Amino acid sequence: MKLFRLFVCLCCLLAFSACKQRTYDVESDIRQLDKLVTNLEQKQNLTEEDIEQVEATIDGLHIDDYIHDLTEEQAEEYGRIIGRFAKVAVKQGMKEVNNSMDLVNGLLKGLSDEFNLDDEDE
Repeated sequence: MKLFRLFVCLCCLLAFSACKQRTYDVESDIRQLDKLVTNLEQKQNLTEEDIEQVEATIDGLHIDDYIHDLTEEQAEEYGRIIGRFAKVAVKQGMKEVNNSMDLVNGLLKGLSDEFNLDDEDE
């Protein structure tokens, strides 16, 4: 009977210690994220899908859920990587805005030419 109680206590201790252990590897997640952002930075022609894929990976890692468990160095590195990603995403967004503006300018010039709007200004 003592052996049985000892076995049950041991099982309980193992179960409780397993609950406290992290179920993720922060260092590995940060390295994976760094690699993704580095690849994104080196890519010549980014698409919206590329940005969305990295965003989905960031969400899937759930590092934000455990940010309070990170060491100062890990939090700093994670912040640096997220900053690099934000820079790439903003640059891509600006390129898309510029391309849209070029299309709008072309449309306005075409309408102006078609309706001879430049002649009315004179």
